[in-house]
Amino acid sequence: MNFFGRFSKKYVQEVNWIRNNSYRFPEPSACNHTDFEPIRPYIADKRIVWIGENSHGVAQNNMLKAKLIAFLHQELDFKVVAFESGLSECYSVNGLKGRLDAEEMMKQSIFSLWRTEETLPLFQLLKSTDLTLAGFDFQPSATVHPLREMLQRQGDLGIDTIEELHQLAEYSNQWYYRIGKFRANRKRIPKELLMEFEDSKAEKLRTIVQLRSALESYPKNQVLLMLGRFLDNTAIFLHCLACSDRKYGKYRDQVMADNLEWLLTVLYPQEKVVVWAHNFHIFKNFKTFTGFRPMGSLVSKQMVENSYYIGLFMYQGTAAMENRSEYQLTNYTCQN
Repeated sequence: MNFFGRFSKKYVQEVNWIRNNSYRFPEPSACNHTDFEPIRPYIADKRIVWIGENSHGVAQNNMLKAKLIAFLHQELDFKVVAFESGLSECYSVNGLKGRLDAEEMMKQSIFSLWRTEETLPLFQLLKSTDLTLAGFDFQPSATVHPLREMLQRQGDLGIDTIEELHQLAEYSNQWYYRIGKFRANRKRIPKELLMEFEDSKAEKLRTIVQLRSALESYPKNQVLLMLGRFLDNTAIFLHCLACSDRKYGKYRDQVMADNLEWLLTVLYPQEKVVVWAHNFHIFKNFKTFTGFRPMGSLVSKQMVENSYYIGLFMYQGTAAMENRSEYQLTNYTCQN
C-alpha cells in the first residue's frame, strides 16, 4: 500500500471513530441548553473550559460559543469568561456595567473581529449577571480604552496618576496600529517610523517605572493588582512590538499563558473560567519545528489537568478574514 493509500485508510478510520463517539448538535441558531447536556459529565469536575476556533470570521462559531458559555454559567457555575483580548480593557468594562450598554461593553473590550451580532448575546449576559469578563492578551484590543473612566469611578487613585495610565494605554494603542499595519501586510517597517518609535518608547518605559513606584503607596486591592499586571504587560509589549513576527509571536503566547495563570491564581483563584481563543493558541501539547509553543502548551501541568478543551472547525460556506473580506471554503473528500 502506498503512502496515499495508507493515509486514505487512516482518514476513514478516524472519520468512523468520530461518528461512533460524537453527539450531533442542531444548527447553532437552534441550539439550547438541552443540546449541551451530553458534555456535562466531561466538564462537571473541570475548572477551566477552553473553547477554540479555527477561524475568527465564522458567525456560527460566535453564536455557538455564546450559547455554550451561557450554559456553563447558568448550569455549571462558571463565573469568568477570559478572551484573547486586552487584559486591561476587558477588566475595566466590568466596572462600567451600570453605564455602558452591552454593545458598548463589547466595543470597548474585545478585538473588532469578534464584535458581531452573534457575540452580542454574551455581552448582554455579562451586563445582566455576575458573569465577569477578563482578557489575557498584551495587545490593545479597543480603540476607546475604558481604563480611565473605570478608575475615575472607582475613585482610589489621584487624577494625575489616572491620566498617566490613560496616556500610556493610548500610546500603546497608537503604536500597535501604526506598526501593526505593516506587520499585517508582511511589509518591512520603515526606518523612520522605527526611529520615532524607539525614541518615544524610552520615555514611556521610564513612565512605567514611575507609575509602578506611585502605585506602591496605595492599599492593594483587585484594581491595583490588575494595574500592576497592565504595567508589566505594557513594558513587554513595547519591548517586542518592533521585533520580527516569529519573535513577537513567541513573546505574545508566553505572555498570554502567564496572564491566564495569573488570572486563575491571583485575580480569580476560586472561580471557574471559560477561555475564548483561536484553536492554535489552545493546543495543549504542541511545538513547531522552529521551537514555537502556543499558550496552551506553556501553561502549568496542573492547569492542563483541570481543563476541558473544545475546538470548533468550519466546514463549508463562507468565512471572513480579519479585515472582514469574505472567502469561500473548499471541501476536501478522501476516497476509499
